[in-house]
Amino acid sequence: MTKTTINRRHFMSQLLGASLLLAGCGRQTPTERDAGLIKTFGLPPDRCGFRHIYAAGAAAEILLYALVPQWMIGWSKQKSEEAFKFLPPEAKNMPFLGSINGRGSSVSFEALLRKKVDLVVDMGERTPTYVSTAARISAQLHVPYALIDGRLALAAEQVKQVGWLVRSTYIESLTSLAQRAIAFAATVSADIKHGIRVYYARGADGLETGLKDSIHTEVINLLGAVNCADALGTGGLGRVTLEQVLHWQPDIILTQDKQFMQTVYQQAVWQHVRAVKHKNVYLIPSLPVGWMDGPPGINRLLGIYALAPIFQQLERNYYSDEIQQLYQSLYHTALTFEQLRYLGIET
Repeated sequence: MTKTTINRRHFMSQLLGASLLLAGCGRQTPTERDAGLIKTFGLPPDRCGFRHIYAAGAAAEILLYALVPQWMIGWSKQKSEEAFKFLPPEAKNMPFLGSINGRGSSVSFEALLRKKVDLVVDMGERTPTYVSTAARISAQLHVPYALIDGRLALAAEQVKQVGWLVRSTYIESLTSLAQRAIAFAATVSADIKHGIRVYYARGADGLETGLKDSIHTEVINLLGAVNCADALGTGGLGRVTLEQVLHWQPDIILTQDKQFMQTVYQQAVWQHVRAVKHKNVYLIPSLPVGWMDGPPGINRLLGIYALAPIFQQLERNYYSDEIQQLYQSLYHTALTFEQLRYLGIET
């Protein structure tokens, strides 16, 4: 059989006529329900024993891995060998399937059929495009599709509602940690009264950034700092010029790109930016995935504890205990001291 790939545009056409049965539930009449943070399609009135769960994108993947790693049928985003070093050994046993939504390789239709998927979970902004995709997949596959509001401030509710749906045994502990992180961010935000101006540098040249109300800068906003790119208006990601950065004169520059971090201090033109001049450019951890972005999931809770000491002018390891506890809950493994040093948390 020739491998067929599915992307956003033609995903629906290739699913036409295909159907699967829910494990232990029988075929369901596709219905749309909006309950709290989760908009569901084709979900039965009460839960079923989902045992073949597929994450439609990287953000949902992190939530599912924290809640029910044993029932995931594979990764939606490719992992590097370096990333796997920050996950339990068994994480390498899960195949890479690709995603429905987001950047990267598209999922193979045959792979979903072969894995007998009985629940699809997606997470992010519930735009009309994503809602339409979810409804069609559910209707044509007769498989429930749960679309979750992915805003970081709602992390605790995401854990509770999705955890209940998939019958996770980790709901209570992870919900508590998520609540604690969001409450902590609010405390830090209240303490930061002098308007720290932050520029988030994405990409090797550092000239891509998150705009106002972007999911990519939620951690910055929750902690009470000012995103310089808010001046460009509301949106997702945008390209800027170095002249604009020079005009903004951020107090702090944050990046997850190692190449940018390695070159920013070597480029003469960047030396005129206040944050560079005062050595206030910080590399934020991005293993096994980004801590403040990429993907925009509950992995960003770690970013709260990674960014807070930077904004508070404390040592980078000031909240290392909180980081350790949360990391363990998200990824089911502990960070070693050497890994903390590698990530820049310990010195």
